Amino acid sequence: MKTIKKWALVATTVLAMSCSKDDITPTPTPVPPTPTLSDAKVLTGLQFTQLNNPNLTASYTAVIDETAKTAKVIFPYQTNVSTLKPNFTVSDKATLKIGADMQTSNSSVWNLTTALTLTVTAENGTTQAYVLTTVVELPSDPILADAITHFGKAVYKADFPVAKLKDL
Repeated sequence: MKTIKKWALVATTVLAMSCSKDDITPTPTPVPPTPTLSDAKVLTGLQFTQLNNPNLTASYTAVIDETAKTAKVIFPYQTNVSTLKPNFTVSDKATLKIGADMQTSNSSVWNLTTALTLTVTAENGTTQAYVLTTVVELPSDPILADAITHFGKAVYKADFPVAKLKDL
């Protein structure tokens, strides 16, 4: 029995000495998969609510044409469209900018007296531009509507009283 124990001790010692660090292959650390960033960049909704814009008589929703990448909103005659807060939605994980300025729904203030280019940026950095146009309806009075049509935006922007326009 002593002989078996000696041989077992010798065998274990030889085995232990014959193994080196180089013989042991380390288990590689798993590399986590790279997350796929969203490429969704759609303007999904745009409104100007009376709640956010007390000067409005109602809430107005823009019509978005996804094919043409445009949006159009119509306001009634004499609506001041120079300082409106939009309520907008874009694709999940996307953002919206006008020029270099990041926009925040319900708090950014937009001047809609000229067309705006809204840029939606996807999570992966790709962008899609939408052109927003605003229409302020003509008045229902045909004389006043005719005067505005003939004299153009200068008459509207000058904000002449109605009585003076009828005298033109």
